[in-house]
Amino acid sequence: MNNVPDRFDWRKHGFITSSDNQETCGSCYAFSIAQSIEGQVFKRTGKLFGLSEQQIIDCSIPYGNRGCTGGSLRNTLKYLQATGGMMRSLDYGYTAKKKKCQFVSELSIVNVSSWAILPPNDENAIQAAVSHIGPIAVSINATPKTFQLYNYGIYNDVSCLSDSVNHAMLVIGYEKDFWILKNWWGEQWGEAGYMRLRKGINLCGIANYAAYAIV
Repeated sequence: MNNVPDRFDWRKHGFITSSDNQETCGSCYAFSIAQSIEGQVFKRTGKLFGLSEQQIIDCSIPYGNRGCTGGSLRNTLKYLQATGGMMRSLDYGYTAKKKKCQFVSELSIVNVSSWAILPPNDENAIQAAVSHIGPIAVSINATPKTFQLYNYGIYNDVSCLSDSVNHAMLVIGYEKDFWILKNWWGEQWGEAGYMRLRKGINLCGIANYAAYAIV
């Protein structure tokens, strides 16, 4: 992709969503993919509405996800492509608990035709995708206590290794030296629910697995 800006922040373009809290449900995979799609819809239409994370939690079990005990970006995207669409969170609200699948195709408002995985270990590919496609879902290593207790500033703990990822977040922008990520641990975590993470060294494995739906 050409003409990649040096800095970009979807919030400055109007993509401002509430600070979410996944609570005790291991549903980060659902939040990252759902809100990545929300960003693409916003980019195309200028309309911002929440898509149902709960639908993914409840309905993607046959594709390898495990409800509130975890899942993957790939399995989530496979499910959405097979199902074809997503309901609004207003119609299928978040409960932080696994329930019986209640997807209603007639209430689907976004169709997912396919999906893409960015080249691994390529932060330039993430930068291009964020600026041209929309917010991008990423897998990341959230194990270090410094990560879990992150409060403000540019996160730069090199002990946050790239060889193991266990959490999903959303890249919504970047500057020259850092990524801007949205998390699902409430507005008290980080910078009102967001994190700035050092760019250029695949810190915490941010470039190991980045993905987006094609809508």
